[in-house]
Amino acid sequence: MVIKRPSGDQAPRLPKVQEVSPEQGVLITGKVTGGVAHISSVEPEGVFPEDITSSIAGPEKVDLDIFNGFVKGEKERRRRISEANRGKHTVGSHGPFIGDVMSGGEVVTERNYEEVRDRWSREQTEMAKTQPSLFESEIGVAVGGLASALSIDGEKKRKGSPRLSQKERLAVVMEHGVNLRFAPGTATELKDALYFESDPEDAVETTRRQLDKIYWSAYESIGQAGDYKAKLSQWRGLRSVYSKIYEMVDYQQNARHSVTALTELLQQLEGANPETLVNAVVPGNRAADGPLMRDAVLRRLATGLPITEEAKMFGSNIDDALRPVTDRWDTTPRLAAPNLVEKQLSQGLYPYSVEGMHRRHKILHDVFTDPEMKSGRRTALRTVIGSRTVGEVKKFAGLVLEAQTRRDQYWTVRLEAIDTTKYPMPTDGSAEKPKQKR
Repeated sequence: MVIKRPSGDQAPRLPKVQEVSPEQGVLITGKVTGGVAHISSVEPEGVFPEDITSSIAGPEKVDLDIFNGFVKGEKERRRRISEANRGKHTVGSHGPFIGDVMSGGEVVTERNYEEVRDRWSREQTEMAKTQPSLFESEIGVAVGGLASALSIDGEKKRKGSPRLSQKERLAVVMEHGVNLRFAPGTATELKDALYFESDPEDAVETTRRQLDKIYWSAYESIGQAGDYKAKLSQWRGLRSVYSKIYEMVDYQQNARHSVTALTELLQQLEGANPETLVNAVVPGNRAADGPLMRDAVLRRLATGLPITEEAKMFGSNIDDALRPVTDRWDTTPRLAAPNLVEKQLSQGLYPYSVEGMHRRHKILHDVFTDPEMKSGRRTALRTVIGSRTVGEVKKFAGLVLEAQTRRDQYWTVRLEAIDTTKYPMPTDGSAEKPKQKR
């Protein structure tokens, strides 16, 4: 399959780095008579024609030995440049463009563009066939017996039952349950999904009971810490509940972003040849790459299937793949002495004010959809997803879209179940991330 050079000539890229093949010649004008070269001009020819390093103005007689020595020296100079800069301007997931350097050191020029592009396309297709299938799906296959080991609170084991491993917990959330069967973003969400699913038939009552447990756990921890007044215990209890509510909001919002991105990708792939690689249809970074990779990697880790080397960049084990990425801008200070805390409470000062209790202090992201993700991971996402065929990605994206829709619904139901008479949500804007001061 030949992918034609796109209109608009070259892809945008970083400032040019000299990458010159030692086999390229020089542009010589003039003539040779009687063993003497009558040279009008000598200019390097190739990828960077504006980089003219030598020029002979006007007709000039040059002995052929001198001329051959010059050509040899020019080739050596180019070889050194190429060796020094090799790999600094390599091929991206969009494929080779003029000025790129292939893995073997070959420079893409006007002359060899079509040939190199065609060869790259064939190599990508063959590579996709030899890699482990990232989207080999276990969706719909229930992990029998695991859910029965969960007790009413979703965490403690039943008497005599083995404690669930992290792998088994992940399998439960992704493959089992009335309301679950989605990929959680982080270990925190995995734990909460089981915690809030302890009674799947009564989500409202379960949600209210679990938030009350969080309140009383924090309340009692202050009471056991020393001579602190009950007012501080109440503050800490409410602060803990609001922190958990904001985390649930993060799960819901991430699911909604995933649904939007997957829907957009499916629309972009609609009507495309199912055998075409995704990068050829939707080049560049795609917002759906993260949710697709997250679901594929977690599913395979939960079922013990291998993952590609590129995917291991996000975590070769469950703990790494579920590591939360926290955007934190506010931390509750360590507990002060009882008399100082009582004074702060009486004066309504932060950190023990009502505003401080309601305040959002962080946002949870996951390693697959982190907005501050490093460029190496973004490239890995683009490469792994983009090197699959349209047909394969469409099928898997449809399944992930269903799963992320369930995830959105799951946390929406639980957020709507919150007893706002006990835990009134803030109306002063503190639920949003504060704007950075310039």
